[in-house]
Amino acid sequence: MSRVASTGAAALPAALAVSAALGWSCAGPAGGSASTAGETGAAVADPVAAVAAAVAGVPYLAGVRDRETSGGGVLHHEPALAAPGWNLYSPRYRSEAYLHANDGRVAHRWRLESGPWQHVEPLPDGGLLALVKLDELIRLDAGSRVAWRVRGRFHHNVAVDASGRIHALVQRSETRPEIHPEAPVLVDRVEVLSPDGERLGGLSLLDLVAGSPYASLLPDVAAAEVPDDSPGIDLLHANWIEVFDGRLAARSPLFAAGNYLVSLRTPSVVLIADPAAGEVLWAWGGPPELTFQHHPTLIDDGRILVFDNGLERSRVIEVDPLTDRVTWRYEAPDLFSATRGAVQRLANGNTLITESDTGYAFEVTPEGRRVWTFADPFFTDAGERMAVWKVARLAPGDPRLPPGLEAR
Repeated sequence: MSRVASTGAAALPAALAVSAALGWSCAGPAGGSASTAGETGAAVADPVAAVAAAVAGVPYLAGVRDRETSGGGVLHHEPALAAPGWNLYSPRYRSEAYLHANDGRVAHRWRLESGPWQHVEPLPDGGLLALVKLDELIRLDAGSRVAWRVRGRFHHNVAVDASGRIHALVQRSETRPEIHPEAPVLVDRVEVLSPDGERLGGLSLLDLVAGSPYASLLPDVAAAEVPDDSPGIDLLHANWIEVFDGRLAARSPLFAAGNYLVSLRTPSVVLIADPAAGEVLWAWGGPPELTFQHHPTLIDDGRILVFDNGLERSRVIEVDPLTDRVTWRYEAPDLFSATRGAVQRLANGNTLITESDTGYAFEVTPEGRRVWTFADPFFTDAGERMAVWKVARLAPGDPRLPPGLEAR
């Protein structure tokens, strides 16, 4: 039920050289397009590339130079074709988040004096969880008042399950002689917190993979030369977690309530795990299927939607974990985010795509027509349009909307 390559390519910019040597190419055809597919194809593995990926750093961009400098906001909107709702986003290097209508009108703002927010997660009381990278997790109410703050090396995102418990990606630097005799190892964990911020326990993703049938995803780095300024060997680089709510459990045990869907950037793999049993149930990816992907999410038909970053061009693909077949993809010559990236399947069947590094987001129909486009109106001091980790569409009536908006 799974097919993975045992490695990914090296982290950018080293990835470009490694991919050229391996002959990898993730570029799609010229011209924007969406299509259904039935491909399975063989995956590629290379242990040298895996070692390079683990020891190289990941250079996240603050933004990119945009030819369009007249501002931002909603640039294109076709109300008859775009899904209704409110759009939540946080400019990457600011400690605030906005909720705006499809026409660009700002309806709500959360703001706090803190470090910049890497990720924001809406809550049923109209509040937010704001993640300050490798520093703290903050719970705010709808009025931006702090309910609690928890210090920790949180990163990328958090997921909230049906009971309100919070599942957060946390990074630890550990000495693991069995992995490398000298260099520290960056160990990704999932830490579980109560709705009140109390730590309830955790799970090591590194140990989970190492003890599974997919242990070959972890390259042998014992002899690798690690740069002196490296924070550590990053064997997994987990960059997204989702907790299944069980609504599709009748289709397959893969979708049982409480199971994790996790993206691992270094090996370019997404996996489903049962945290209670400590088992990896399914894994898929590796070039050419996936390259440095972000934000896998389970959609209502039992397929997984994922932003596949690629090396020179990005794409969005939909894969069926029961057959390992790619069933839909969106590609365009102007779609590329070297890091980050997000996707959301909307109620009308359209797909909301965040091209994170450029600060753009757009909604496409199943046929690939763009019916809504947004550009982050904030710029860095260097004149670059600020990156956006994720734009999320909250549908009318969503209980996570702040008071006064849920009925509109």
